[in-house]
Amino acid sequence: MLGVSSYRDYFSAGGQSRKTMKTESLCQYLYDIAETVGDEVKILPSMNAKQKDWVADCSGIVLFDHPTSLISQSKLTGFTTANLDIHACTLKHLIEFDGPKYIISDVADQIPNWLDTYASRVQKIPNIKNGEMKWPKAKDVRETILACEDITAKFHSVRRRPKAIFGDSHATMFWAPGYTCRTSFGTTLYRALSNGLKSYYQGELSEAIFCFGNIDLRYHLMRQENPEEATQKLAYEYVKQASEMAAKVKIASLLPVTGDIPGLIKTYLYKKQQYFGSAENRSELRTLFRTALLNASAGTNVTILDPPELFETEEGRLNEDCREVRGVHICPSKYAYCLSGGSSEPRPEFEWHKA
Repeated sequence: MLGVSSYRDYFSAGGQSRKTMKTESLCQYLYDIAETVGDEVKILPSMNAKQKDWVADCSGIVLFDHPTSLISQSKLTGFTTANLDIHACTLKHLIEFDGPKYIISDVADQIPNWLDTYASRVQKIPNIKNGEMKWPKAKDVRETILACEDITAKFHSVRRRPKAIFGDSHATMFWAPGYTCRTSFGTTLYRALSNGLKSYYQGELSEAIFCFGNIDLRYHLMRQENPEEATQKLAYEYVKQASEMAAKVKIASLLPVTGDIPGLIKTYLYKKQQYFGSAENRSELRTLFRTALLNASAGTNVTILDPPELFETEEGRLNEDCREVRGVHICPSKYAYCLSGGSSEPRPEFEWHKA
């Protein structure tokens, strides 16, 4: 079984291209799975397992990666010979392995739709490289994955820690030892509040950190009939619902805004635009949101957190040195904790502080 250090080596070599998880939180995620299923079980990410003997000496396989990460809306993700080879090897290992196979709920919930999509597109894919390996047959993939044992309950019981982080994809930057990171990628604060924050966790928490709202600021608030009123309503409802989640609650204020980002990955476009509203208008709403959070949280169990000063330029914009390349998130090198070699190293200069 790979250790946390090995996971980090792997993702540092290529896995950071994943758009849905940052390195540190993904390492912790893999560690939790390994802790759940046992010492001799191999973890099978979709971008690993190229070697023919990769799973030769293990007693079982866990497929943890979300199947839809292999497929985008219009074509196979990373439509290159190299990536197809890796994906094909991964699925081939899974199909041919004789031992027990496990699958986690995040994957299982999406399997029926993914298999249908896979089956419809696999016919269009030519043999890989010089014909030495063909893309695994859709029928074999379907039968194998549906036969995997679901370890949902056992896995989630391990990950159910008394401290949790909630939010969209930006929330991974708050990972810290002892926390479970329950992110909902692409979810706006408006949608999270409409669903009810309590719907994201069942159980008792001693401490909770929330990081929603950056998506709302970037794409949605300036499109409202009254942006200022919509911003304040969101902030007050946010504090109200968050305060009921744990004895101790922290809410992250919003990141400084950006202007045009050269080469921004299309995943981050909404209605083909990088943002709605000028940088000046969005900055004003950001300040208004922070003020509303502070007012709403006065006298409650909620603390408002501000980002490190180095995240913001003198002009009030997001420091480009802290932003991921071609993306909108803070880069992992600027997280407050760095998971390396199985130990967590705090970096105080990147800690969020009380407003």
